[in-house]
Amino acid sequence: MKAALSGADRGLDFADAIEFDEASARKIPADMIGRFLDDDDLRELLEAITSKKPAAPSVRRRTAAKRRVGKR
Repeated sequence: MKAALSGADRGLDFADAIEFDEASARKIPADMIGRFLDDDDLRELLEAITSKKPAAPSVRRRTAAKRRVGKR
């Protein structure tokens, strides 16, 4: 938003902003700070700061042995 107000937005429309907590802010690579990020950069950034959780037990796949039970 500051870029738009100062005219540094190069005529682009402001779409969205996210305020990160301190722990997430420390994970942001230095080369991504202070510049516009394209879609690939944003995807990379979100992957870097988002913790991956294991799948819920209801989503986990059954083992091959359990899948074969009852099938002929």
